[in-house]
Amino acid sequence: MIVTLINYILQIRDRLRATGDYTDEAFVEVIISFLTALRLPLETVNHVQFHRLVSLAAKASHKPFIPTAKTVRRQIEIAVEKGCTTLLEKLPADAKICLALDCWSSPFRQSFIAITGYFIDADWESHEVLLGFEHVKGSHTGKALSDILVSVLQCYNIRDRVLSITTDNASNNNTLLNALNQELKRSVDEIFSTDIIRIPCLAHVIQLCVKALMEALKIDPKNEINEAGPANDKPTEDIDKARGIGKALAKVCHDQYNNRIN
Repeated sequence: MIVTLINYILQIRDRLRATGDYTDEAFVEVIISFLTALRLPLETVNHVQFHRLVSLAAKASHKPFIPTAKTVRRQIEIAVEKGCTTLLEKLPADAKICLALDCWSSPFRQSFIAITGYFIDADWESHEVLLGFEHVKGSHTGKALSDILVSVLQCYNIRDRVLSITTDNASNNNTLLNALNQELKRSVDEIFSTDIIRIPCLAHVIQLCVKALMEALKIDPKNEINEAGPANDKPTEDIDKARGIGKALAKVCHDQYNNRIN
């Protein structure tokens, strides 16, 4: 997108140099062509970064250097890594950092894991830093995710600075934490004597509770008359099939139903 915009601006400049004329109509025409070609929102022309780019390109005495997409990507990665390193310098020497992990898949079935760090500096100010947004190749086993996490921690030299990890309640996260603790104890045993604490994500716990509650509510019969007999023992069957919080919620709903009809 940036390369296309610069090329459009250069076309305007070359046209002006060739004809010696400039019109607002010609400039607006090129902007419209740029927006429609890349399917950008019309509000793009109001963005301050758009104005900065146009102004900077217009000041060039020669054709600006246009980087390739690969170069731009690498420069972004360098900038992000530098920003994270600078922010982590605020992490006190005797303090630890808490992590939150989240895995998801794109519409193109590519999987990623986001690794976010949280800590409090010496002035008691909280900070949030995105340590990694890594591509997950292959199966999402706990060991594979652990290897990715260890690599990111090593990149920022904080392997021994992790206090806790917040994850959802997927079973592979238990394997991830076990593999991570084993790896850290093996590599930094002299300073890493305490296991990392795993904190279940509260939002995910609430989601599971609400889901279990909604499933339990389906045991309430549509008719308002209690039909005694074998045909009406589905609530009891649901309670027997339920597990964990779902079992408790199913029993509560069943008891409330019996209280209402008795």
